[in-house]
Amino acid sequence: MKEYNKICNECNKNFISHSSKAMFCSSSCKYRSLKKNNKKEYKKICLFCGNGFISFNKKPKFCSLSCSAKHKNINGNGKKYFCKNCNIEFNQIHNRHYFCSDNCKSEYYTKRVKTKTVFCSSCNKEIIRIRSLKNKNYFCCKNCESEFREKEADEIRICKCCDNKFKCKKHDKLVFCSKKCQIIGLSKKPTNPHVIIINILNKLNVNFEIEHPVKRYSIDNYLIDYNLCIEIMGSYWHLDNRRCNKIETEKQKHIVEKDKKRSDILSLLGLKILYLWELDINKDLDICMELILLFIKNNGNLDNYHSMNYSIVNGILQMNEDIIIPHFEK
Repeated sequence: MKEYNKICNECNKNFISHSSKAMFCSSSCKYRSLKKNNKKEYKKICLFCGNGFISFNKKPKFCSLSCSAKHKNINGNGKKYFCKNCNIEFNQIHNRHYFCSDNCKSEYYTKRVKTKTVFCSSCNKEIIRIRSLKNKNYFCCKNCESEFREKEADEIRICKCCDNKFKCKKHDKLVFCSKKCQIIGLSKKPTNPHVIIINILNKLNVNFEIEHPVKRYSIDNYLIDYNLCIEIMGSYWHLDNRRCNKIETEKQKHIVEKDKKRSDILSLLGLKILYLWELDINKDLDICMELILLFIKNNGNLDNYHSMNYSIVNGILQMNEDIIIPHFEK
C-alpha cells in the first residue's frame, strides 16, 4: 500500500498516512482543530457499547469502527431473509447470507449434489462425476491422466519468426521457438541505429548474435567469440543526458529505474557492456567503430563504457575531460 509523508494541520508534526487526503496525525488533533473552528458538537450514545461520545456530525451511531463491526455481526445489516433450507426468518450479515446456520447450509447442498455418468478418457471406464463443471476430459485415476497427457504432449509447430519447426505441448500457446525469436518477432525489426551497428559488425567480420537472451532480458548485440555485449541506447527511451538533463516525469523515473535494475543484474552475471548512444551513432559513427575495435582488443576493459564520453582528436580516439554519467548510473 502506498504511503504518504504528511504534516499535521494542528500540531505540525510529520506523520505517515495511507491516504493522500489525511490532514491530522491523530483523532485528538482533529478534535482540537474542529473545536477551534467552532464546529457544532453533537453528544451521541453508541448503539453497541452504550458509551457516550462527541461527534461533529449528526450521522455516526457508533463510537468506533470496532463497535460498528461487532453490532453488524450480531444484528446483521438490517435486512430480513428466509433461510433457503428451513425457511426461518433471520437477519442477514451481508447481502449473500442465505442460510441461518452452517448446518442448514451443509444440509441444503448435500440434498442437491449434482452427479453425472461419464467415461474415462484413457481407459474408457465408467465413472461418476460429482458437481463438476468439466466437460472435456475425465479420468478415473492419476495414472490414466498421466498416460493421457503423455500421449497428447508433443505437437510440432512452425515458428512465426524463423519458420523452423519446434515441439511443444498441445495446451501451450507458443508461436515462437525461442526467447530470441520471441523478442525479434514482437519487435518486428531492429531500430535504425541498431541496423547501422549491425552493418559495422558485419564489415569487421565479428561473429555476433542479435537479441541474445540473458535471464529475462536480451542483449542487442552479443559478440559470441569474446563474450562481450554491445547495447544501443536510444536518446528518448534511455534518456540521453545531452537531450534530457533532468528527470521530471514519473515515466522518466520508471525508465531510469528499469535501466538501473537491468544494468545491475547483467553486471552481477559478469557481462561487460559497451553502450553506444543514438546521438553518437548518427553524428560520430567513427567514434563508435573505434570504440568497438578497442572494446574487443582490450577484452572488454575500458576506462569508460559510454560513447558519449569519447571523441576523436587528430585521428586518435580519446576520452573527454568532462565525463557524463548517465541517469541510470547515478
